[in-house]
Amino acid sequence: MEPKDNIIWPSFKRQFNTAVSGDNTVRKAVPYLDRYQQEQLERQQERQKRWEKQIHKRAVQKEFEERRRRANALTFAEASVVGVLCAVLLFACIFYVGQQAKLNQSNTKLASLQKTYASLVEDNNAKSSEIEGSVDYERIYDYAVNELGMMYPEKGQTVTYKRNPGSYVKQGEEIPSN
Repeated sequence: MEPKDNIIWPSFKRQFNTAVSGDNTVRKAVPYLDRYQQEQLERQQERQKRWEKQIHKRAVQKEFEERRRRANALTFAEASVVGVLCAVLLFACIFYVGQQAKLNQSNTKLASLQKTYASLVEDNNAKSSEIEGSVDYERIYDYAVNELGMMYPEKGQTVTYKRNPGSYVKQGEEIPSN
């Protein structure tokens, strides 16, 4: 029964869902909703869908962040390797600094020794010059000729010969002739 003036009352109007199973047909009564109620229901369903999408999106983002965190996190083995490498690098740096200090010390000692060597060479050259200057060759010649009876060789007394490389003359042997 429908009221007058074409007003649809939800409590009076009903729709039916029909299902067919074999030869039997089943009708189930579903309450009829007016347009306002239908729009409200659709808006509510849309909100529910948006809410579910947001929940799903948040879950996906959370899972993504969790995976990124796990991917960026160091495992115990990786952390151990990094620690060992850092320790090796630290010891290498300490060793390098020690070797550098030894090298600097050696360079300082070398400079000191070179300075001492230069001083000794200078002193040696000075003493050699002093000795050379103090030698009187006239007196030596006089002493050799007058006291020892020595004299210069004459032209025929000097014998020259060609020596073979690698050979030597033994003392007390005859001088070889050309």
